[in-house]
Amino acid sequence: MVYFPSDTKTTIPLSIIFGGISPEHPASVSSFDNLIKSFRELNFDRNINSIYFFDKDGSVLYNSYTPYISPDDFTHSGDKIDLYTAIKRMSKQNEFHINLLHGNLGEDGHIQGVAKYFKIKGTFGSVLPSSLSMSKYHMSHYINSLLPSLKSPKTLLLTEDNLEKTFSLISDNFPEEKIVIKPNSLGASLFTNKYVNLENEKKSILDNLKNIFEYDRFALVQAFIKGKEYSVGCIRIEGKAIALNVVEIITKNSFFGHDEKHRINKSEEILLIQDSEITRTLKDLSIKIFESTGYEFMCRFDFIVTESEEIYFLESNPIPGMMKNSIFPKMLKGHKLSIPSLFIHLSCSSQNISEKKSIFNYIIE
Repeated sequence: MVYFPSDTKTTIPLSIIFGGISPEHPASVSSFDNLIKSFRELNFDRNINSIYFFDKDGSVLYNSYTPYISPDDFTHSGDKIDLYTAIKRMSKQNEFHINLLHGNLGEDGHIQGVAKYFKIKGTFGSVLPSSLSMSKYHMSHYINSLLPSLKSPKTLLLTEDNLEKTFSLISDNFPEEKIVIKPNSLGASLFTNKYVNLENEKKSILDNLKNIFEYDRFALVQAFIKGKEYSVGCIRIEGKAIALNVVEIITKNSFFGHDEKHRINKSEEILLIQDSEITRTLKDLSIKIFESTGYEFMCRFDFIVTESEEIYFLESNPIPGMMKNSIFPKMLKGHKLSIPSLFIHLSCSSQNISEKKSIFNYIIE
């Protein structure tokens, strides 16, 4: 169990950033809704100073936090400012910013670079792990080199340029195999589908790939791995990486796609309180990935374990969903942590992180 300061008035004021121009905009809004309600239920919303809603048109709605309006109202009214003005305001205020910008531009290194440049404190994290995590293809290659014993599904990288050769490429690489097709860098399991029969599902596959290429430069075709799916969350508290309780994910067709992730009764997520040999191994692997990749605050890792106990790495999520039915809040609860206590912890810990020097003067002749 992790303890946090009882006198939260002494902690750094909080700011929340949500919305964004990403396909995962709805997930961000839903995370914000649940986060605000969680703070209010525990009477910790007095620590919140500012709300920044990044609208789909690229503008930002700024509000000083008030407990008397609904979370949805923060998306409709407030001081409408441009992005640069918002960034400058964030850089001048002594606040710890909770970044809920899921997906592209919010989770892939873009906003992380801006935050580093303008010295904005918050849960943005570093550019490299954020950018690496958002490319499933490159992250899996990194994991294979870091932990050779950890497997990754056989993968084919597709671009829009080779769309016409899609079926011959799939047939050559995955003869008589079930496959999964997914975007390389989108989250929320968007456009992530399993296919059993290539011949009978050509139209569905082609339609899905066309949808992917509207949002992503790359699509992944992967061998379907049959096994139990697990998710492991890690957080960093006072400089130490901690693995939260493992969650086992059970679905009717042994596949955790977009509907299974976001629709009620489509999956069962079991918080494993008692550790087994497998959960201990998954936790150890997750901490190694967390530390070596350089995550500063939190991340969630997904794995599949086969009947023969081979462990496959699937992906990492540096800004886990905080929605009402999301996996990460369940993990926190299993560790006796609430959503507010996590972010109060992180804000307190951030005050002990020293900035590295960025300027060095030298002579060039």
